[in-house]
Amino acid sequence: PGVNIQFGARHLTRLLSTLNNETVYVAAAYNAGINAVNRWRNRYTDLPPEAWAELIGYPETATYVRNVVLSEAVYTELGKKTALIGS
Repeated sequence: PGVNIQFGARHLTRLLSTLNNETVYVAAAYNAGINAVNRWRNRYTDLPPEAWAELIGYPETATYVRNVVLSEAVYTELGKKTALIGS
């Protein structure tokens, strides 16, 4: 498992850099591949990431992206509350 974690972390780091740390695009690329994301981004160039995510061509990836975005929001809020408690 350690090698898989290293490979996954390295891949995620590259995606974050390539896609300017945009959670929606990174999650989609991690799940469906960068080529699919580039294809969808070229097709829907004028949409913000949140709207773009609703048009992802693979249902499994669309669900994955929604879950990642939701989890990010939840953990961000939990972090804020933890910081308040620790103050």
